[in-house]
Amino acid sequence: MAVCGIGLALVTAITLWGCVTVQKADASPETLRQAIRTGELVEHGDRVVIVTPSMGEQTLKVTEVDEDFIRGEKTEIPIDEIVFLEKRSVDPIKTAGVAVGGYLGLIVLFGLAFLADS
Repeated sequence: MAVCGIGLALVTAITLWGCVTVQKADASPETLRQAIRTGELVEHGDRVVIVTPSMGEQTLKVTEVDEDFIRGEKTEIPIDEIVFLEKRSVDPIKTAGVAVGGYLGLIVLFGLAFLADS
């Protein structure tokens, strides 16, 4: 049974690891800020990590983007201060593939444990 518990923990870890895709915005701060203002880079509902000199690193789910600010639930970040942005999103196809593969692996582990007990 210990094999099954280890297998379940492994499948859970692999599934969660496959869920998130990280997209770093590799651009100068001015280009980055322009892309934010035009809506090319960030929009409502995105999960982002933003770095500014005055606020440091902030992680938030975007609720609004206007000409001057990116807003989260309890955070307001001036676009003119942003020097780095990383966008995180769930990739449903990758996540489904990893989950199916992981659960098939778990079934194999259960089968091996059953055969070992026989």
